Amino acid sequence: MTTVLNELIEHINFTGVVLDTALKSFVVLALAGGVCLCLRRLPAAGRHLIWFMAVASLPCLPFVTVMTPTWHRPLWSISSGPNAGNELSLTLELNPRANSVSSLEQSALANKDLRLRSSPIPSHNRRLATHVNFTLLGAAVVIWIIGVLAVLYSFFRARHQLRILELTSIPLEEETVANLLTDVCRTFGLRRSITLLLSTQQLMPVTWGSRKHFILLPAQSESWSLERLRIVLLHEGAHVKRLDCLTQTITSLVCALYWFNPLVWLAARSMRVERERACDDLVLNGGCKASEYASQLLEIARTFHSIRGTAGIAVARSSKLEQRITAIVDDSRARRAPNVVLVALGCTLALGLVAGIAAQDTVEMEALRKQQIKQLQRFSAAKQDQAFKFATAANEKILPEFQTFFNAAIKGDVQTVTNLYADFKRRHAQYSSQNPDPSLSTSSWQPVLEISLAYFDVAAGEPNYTRMAVSNIIGSIPAGSIYFGGTDPGRGLITAFSKSQIAGDPFFTLTQNALADTTYLEYLRWTYGAKLKLPSEEDSKKC
Repeated sequence: MTTVLNELIEHINFTGVVLDTALKSFVVLALAGGVCLCLRRLPAAGRHLIWFMAVASLPCLPFVTVMTPTWHRPLWSISSGPNAGNELSLTLELNPRANSVSSLEQSALANKDLRLRSSPIPSHNRRLATHVNFTLLGAAVVIWIIGVLAVLYSFFRARHQLRILELTSIPLEEETVANLLTDVCRTFGLRRSITLLLSTQQLMPVTWGSRKHFILLPAQSESWSLERLRIVLLHEGAHVKRLDCLTQTITSLVCALYWFNPLVWLAARSMRVERERACDDLVLNGGCKASEYASQLLEIARTFHSIRGTAGIAVARSSKLEQRITAIVDDSRARRAPNVVLVALGCTLALGLVAGIAAQDTVEMEALRKQQIKQLQRFSAAKQDQAFKFATAANEKILPEFQTFFNAAIKGDVQTVTNLYADFKRRHAQYSSQNPDPSLSTSSWQPVLEISLAYFDVAAGEPNYTRMAVSNIIGSIPAGSIYFGGTDPGRGLITAFSKSQIAGDPFFTLTQNALADTTYLEYLRWTYGAKLKLPSEEDSKKC
């Protein structure tokens, strides 16, 4: 069970998904803010919907990212872990490294007799990788959890205060007020049950509840005029009509998850402003005069104080009241809420936009990747010809599995190439110290390895960054130089994307770590001949 869980974690690459999600949340909310800014004449209900759709879509971002494995990752991410045989690599990358052959895929392919497994990592490197990962990632997770708990504590504390208000208030069953509430429900077409409560304190009217709806009136409301009672009930009924308590709850929970993103809090604040204006529009559309409505709101805000720290929605908070009154008396403002068709269309467009942002793939990137694969196909064909020459000189035959590998590489079959590469690494003496397969140590191994390294880098990296790495490195090395790739991954792209690695054009490419290997020296002699002065077999033995 633990092994399966570890493989699943490695397959999903949680670190990359987390950073992708965090950065994409900025993009989604920034786009929503830009749209609302451009549509300032849109009814408040429309702007509120745009903000809410953006906020409500944020929890979907990580799932869309994980559920689209065939789409390329965006140009930002963090990945960490052991990535290369017996080496430990801990990197902060702008281009995430997607696993071309995950452990889960290898396990599935093993049932088809391909017997593919990941290259073993020494236990001390594994322990070090675990320590480093949990030190860096674990600290960030702990900080995030603390922030989530702090916001959730505030949220549930506010809900608890509403529960106290419900228990300490008196049910209001006065016939006149009940009849007014019935008229309000008829005006808005409400069929939901609304409970009227009378507070024993001098509190501002407030509503709450997503399933059971409550409207709390202050004790002084018993002496209010019918016009004021109607205005207050119209406003609070508008909140019930619009399900504002539900959207506020969802927004609060999203704020808890994304507390580190300042745009989430800006969105929540903007939603509160647009929510009140949208309810004002419903009240005015219900037949209330703007001047009378504005004066009543001002009087309520002056007389009563709002309940701070609760999840309820007050009728007239002092914050932003001036702008709200200005909007109420502005006859030129559009006040009609969007109809159901427009709402459905907006939701569809929003989901499509979020899916596009989460996938972050472009036609240009796909075309660039295809160009890079074509270059690998040409490189593989040249390497196959080289392997045949080497086999003839060594009086050997190309192994059938090597021939299958060459065929797949020339065809551009990335999955087969990377699968076979993983199998070769498991069995070859260069990577495996336990029961190596001597049949793989032939003259064709180096051409196979160089194709594998190039395919792995192209498959795992972002096309744009692969292009940058190739052009910057190759363009910075003078012609006729010798490029030492260091470890094997250091020469994969350079070997494949040079004009001709076999001819040493524009420079010679080799790896320094393998110079102590007599078989690799033999490969270099066959490749470059008299163009380079290389250590002899006797020199290697002396070293």
